[in-house]
Amino acid sequence: TPEKPSEPNREDTLNIKSNKSQLVGTVSALASFLAANTASAQIENENGFRQDEIIVTATKTSQNVQDVPIAITAVTGDALELRDITDLKGVTNLAPNVKFGISGTSSGSGSGAVAFIRGVGQIDFTLVTDPGVGIYIDDVYLARTIGSVLDLVNIDRVEVLRGPQGTLFGRNSTGGAIQVFTKNPSTEFGGSVRGLVGSDNRYEVSGFADIPTSETFRTTLGGFYKHRDGTVTDASDRELGDDNVFGFRVKSVWDASNDLSFIFNADVVSEDEGSSAEVPLIRDSDGSVSSDTVTDFTPVEASQGANGTDLTSWGVSLTGKYNINDDISVKSVTAYRELDAVFNRNPASPVLFHTTDPYAQDQFSQEFQLNAGFGNVDFVTGLFYLIENGDNPAFVDVGVSPAFPRIIGATDVENESIAIFGEATYKFSDRIRAIGGLRFTDEDKTASFISETPLGGARNGANIDVLNFNGPQSLGFDKLTYRGILQYDATDDAVLYGSYSTGFKSGGFNQRLLAGGTIFDGPDSFDEEEVESFEAGVKFQNDTLRANFAAFHSNYTDIQISGQPPNSIATETFNGGEAKITGVEFEATWTPNKNILVDFAAGYQDARYTDLVGAEGLQLTEDDNLVYTPEFTASLGLSYLYELGEKGDLRFRGDIFTSDEIHFEPDNSTASFEDGYTTLDLSVTYISPLDFSLTAGVNNVTDEEYLVSGDANTGLLYDVGIFSRERNFYVAVKKDF
Repeated sequence: TPEKPSEPNREDTLNIKSNKSQLVGTVSALASFLAANTASAQIENENGFRQDEIIVTATKTSQNVQDVPIAITAVTGDALELRDITDLKGVTNLAPNVKFGISGTSSGSGSGAVAFIRGVGQIDFTLVTDPGVGIYIDDVYLARTIGSVLDLVNIDRVEVLRGPQGTLFGRNSTGGAIQVFTKNPSTEFGGSVRGLVGSDNRYEVSGFADIPTSETFRTTLGGFYKHRDGTVTDASDRELGDDNVFGFRVKSVWDASNDLSFIFNADVVSEDEGSSAEVPLIRDSDGSVSSDTVTDFTPVEASQGANGTDLTSWGVSLTGKYNINDDISVKSVTAYRELDAVFNRNPASPVLFHTTDPYAQDQFSQEFQLNAGFGNVDFVTGLFYLIENGDNPAFVDVGVSPAFPRIIGATDVENESIAIFGEATYKFSDRIRAIGGLRFTDEDKTASFISETPLGGARNGANIDVLNFNGPQSLGFDKLTYRGILQYDATDDAVLYGSYSTGFKSGGFNQRLLAGGTIFDGPDSFDEEEVESFEAGVKFQNDTLRANFAAFHSNYTDIQISGQPPNSIATETFNGGEAKITGVEFEATWTPNKNILVDFAAGYQDARYTDLVGAEGLQLTEDDNLVYTPEFTASLGLSYLYELGEKGDLRFRGDIFTSDEIHFEPDNSTASFEDGYTTLDLSVTYISPLDFSLTAGVNNVTDEEYLVSGDANTGLLYDVGIFSRERNFYVAVKKDF
């Protein structure tokens, strides 16, 4: 059994790179130990831990996750609750080679998702820049990163698909996809309520009820509220980094007949929170950085602008499925979503920089799928349509410049995507099958852009020209993407596969226009980026062990790099050359008996720029690390169930997570980066035979200080970061009925 890692601190931080051989040795030893001890292990009964099947829809059909020949991590809602993972940021600790941050370039909003998988993602949040990792809720694509840090309440499962998804998914994603599925209502009346209190004035309450009104119609009604104090206070006494969010959801299922069913979803979420808890970063002579001296930092005249996020998002969807016969079925997913937000940012800059972003967006999507099987051939084909509209005219003030304040941004944005896709599986035998898929995508983007001084004037009466454009600007993209997979079921428990896949993400505009002038043809634009990936993997599962291994190599071309050019204060996106990313991933869940659960995940990735032609506008070198791409990450969780007989059970849980160095800026800022960290979480739960549970937990037991996000701007003289929360405690009570 591997030894418990020593408890780290900021003065003696675990040096992951120097100990990498030891960590890799630990992984190897653990894998050997698990394999050697599974043959005789038996599950005594259903009361306890066991290797249940997890059904996923990663291939647009329902399959056991172990039968899907791609790298995918699937985590149930119960497992999320066990780890106290309450929103999507927690996927960082679940899946290898995945990083999930917040805020994004210049937004300052804690609701802005920054998701990277295998070195591919996007840090910008604008309406004219698309995410690199697709996020879905109940099969509905979320077109914007703002509002995508989803709260995970009453969740059935989360699926994390790693690598380009260029065949089956609604919007092409170069990095991967994260799918969240809520629980379907039960056929029996029931539900649960949960309350939580904790450090930093944390309190949460949630409740859901399953209401079957007939044998064929049932509904789930539920809601939640979460509050937690922030970790930083600005000069206006506004708390930054706090949580204050309310949500409500209704989900109905109607089995109209044996062959026809409908699922209706409606949800609304409202947030009223401070900005992300950014603090200025100053490195010591040894390169370390601490939040101790900056937690109460209050910039001079920081009250010049608000620091907060006010966001409301809501959506409805209708999914219908009809089984034409035993071999053919059709499915339709129709959805509408709307987002309205205003987020402000006042970073710790000596030149008093402040932004206000009104952000309005709505989207309509429609997808049709046809699943069929004839003899040795199964296939899925379909059509996808998305149209998105929005406005983001940002108010920007730089207190030392007579050219400001200014209004810059994009208005009348319309993004349209149309795709046709198909994927077929040919069974050579009961154990060998080949899979091939194609997708043709056509996308058009239109937007108008503004850069003007409000009320016709600027500070000190400066004569600043207004930028006017001759009508909206347009871009168009089309692409054929594809993948091929060869799968071999070596035994009833083991699957081997190899794949080649491609993905692309369409280009867009740079909307932060600060130069003066009169008539312009339009803002700078950037082209699409592409990823091709080679992957080989092994999946194994028996009654006590689930273990998956994958190795991959990706060629990443025309990379959309968002950074700050020299002598500018605005973030721009460039097609910044090429990179090669090679890595391995290992995941295992072991239940030697009903009382013990061990889960482990590790990822290694070597990501290097090989060509930076096209990134001349950014100060990059081939020695710079790709953003949000740590070389090594690993997590180890252990649960132990202690039986109290008729009095119930006690469940003990511990989780260790470790990460290598992480950079947040493309040019690898010397301050806003994390040099590696290790964390420990502990909890104990009493499970009563009266259908309630009581949990007490401690997160970040060793009080590790580490950065989760960062942002630097040389023109505005700031280098800021967002620290993790300190050691914190919580107690939760849950009652099922």
